[in-house]
Amino acid sequence: MENKSGEAKVQKVKNWSPVWIFPIVTALIGAWILFYHYSHQGPEVTLITTNAEGIEGGKT
Repeated sequence: MENKSGEAKVQKVKNWSPVWIFPIVTALIGAWILFYHYSHQGPEVTLITTNAEGIEGGKT
């Protein structure tokens, strides 16, 4: 069937491709790894003293 009226024939193009599944899944995995890393860190403690009496490295 030919379109002789001079108007363009418009067709809907697919909005997504299965190729996008891999980068989306890897981005989600990366976000989960970052969340897991930062949520499982312990609190940061800053200790200010005039001397280090009684503090031993690796024991306290």
